[in-house]
Amino acid sequence: MMSLEKIEIKRKKNNMRYEDITVVVPVKDRFNLLQLALNSINNQNLLPRLVIIIDDGSDKKIKLNKKYKFNYKLLRNKKNIGVSASRNIGIKLCKTKYVSFIDTDDIWLKKKLKLQYDLAEKKNLDFVYCNYKNSKSKKNGSEDNKEIFKRLINFWSNPNCSSMFFKSKSLKKIGCFDANLKASEDHDLWFRIAMSNLKVNYVNKTLVKTEKFNFLQISRNYNLRKQSLEIFFSKYEKIIPKKKYINFKKHIYTKAFIPVLNGAIKKFEVIIIIKCLRHLIFSKLFYKRYLLFLLRNLFN
Repeated sequence: MMSLEKIEIKRKKNNMRYEDITVVVPVKDRFNLLQLALNSINNQNLLPRLVIIIDDGSDKKIKLNKKYKFNYKLLRNKKNIGVSASRNIGIKLCKTKYVSFIDTDDIWLKKKLKLQYDLAEKKNLDFVYCNYKNSKSKKNGSEDNKEIFKRLINFWSNPNCSSMFFKSKSLKKIGCFDANLKASEDHDLWFRIAMSNLKVNYVNKTLVKTEKFNFLQISRNYNLRKQSLEIFFSKYEKIIPKKKYINFKKHIYTKAFIPVLNGAIKKFEVIIIIKCLRHLIFSKLFYKRYLLFLLRNLFN
């Protein structure tokens, strides 16, 4: 591991630009994907001061032999505590002005940190997000918390955690990630952002590429999805307008269990397939918007 002093010497020698940013990377077992994610951080044209990698109880201890342009800390949880609690460990250790996150099944494009940092500095923002592959771009302009809330309850497919860029103290102010949620934690955080007074905006560019499919994705785990959604809806049932709540709940359950069903079909897990279909079989959204998506992805 390189010291901060050596990093600073190397920075001056190679004219590399660093800023007051920490990147938190939770990981469990997906070592090959971790390397790809770290490479995408290493290729940023604005580098973070520190990358904190949280090994959340991988079966084999992770060792990194490659030299990176950034300094990093590799921490290992004694047992698996979930992605939310793991990210919170990194946030607690964060001493920089800004913090960002990347999951190991995602990759950043080169300008990701620079564009978000520059916008945050220019407008004194608490939170900046960006588009990711397959997300729909919006018109350029300012962002508004109330508008975000309105989009959320109207089925907005909000960008994932790898798109997020926070002022560290602002994220701590709204409570970081809910450690009780081992899935759907990003959706929960979006609701709290929307209900906060944080100054928010976005970079209207696709700066994150998402992995198509792997069996270790949390989105493939039926039990984690089900438990987390029960907690999620217990938190927001009284906050979401009654007229919207039933359809909103159906929509979220449909979105949550499509990838679980996809994985279960590929692994021929009959019991999980039946459990998923119990949530999907009476959903018009499943037939109208996601059945063709599911069939396409079975062959990817």
